[in-house]
Amino acid sequence: MNRIEKKIRSEERYSRGFTLVEMMAVVVIIGLLAAIIAPKFFTQVDKAKVTRAKTDIKKLEQAIQLYRMETGQFPEKTRDLVKEPDEVRGWNGPYLEKELKDPWQNKYELTVPGNDGRPYEIICLGSDGKEGGEGAARDIKSWSEEGDEE
Repeated sequence: MNRIEKKIRSEERYSRGFTLVEMMAVVVIIGLLAAIIAPKFFTQVDKAKVTRAKTDIKKLEQAIQLYRMETGQFPEKTRDLVKEPDEVRGWNGPYLEKELKDPWQNKYELTVPGNDGRPYEIICLGSDGKEGGEGAARDIKSWSEEGDEE
């Protein structure tokens, strides 16, 4: 074997792939990027779901107001906005195409009469599906207090 052939074979041996150190460096960099980006991404997803729940509540409020104008009373449950309830005069619905579910696939709760003397209250129980909570798990209500937004 001459010198050129040895050199070519030597280069082939070293150019076959990445070394273990190079692979580990890439894995560490990808892990760091994921650790920085993932929490921000999931926070944005939660914010989008809360925004959608607020939008759904506004749709429900509009449907409830139309129901009240036509029947003279508030619906007892959200189902009454989709399907005609028994013994209600003036119902010209449906007021919604279908019963709405919150972004976490739970039903919105309608209470008639609502709290604090309000005629009704619509509540989304948040991501945990339970009363109370913080962040994405907090309740979203149709009659929010000034400090409750966010």
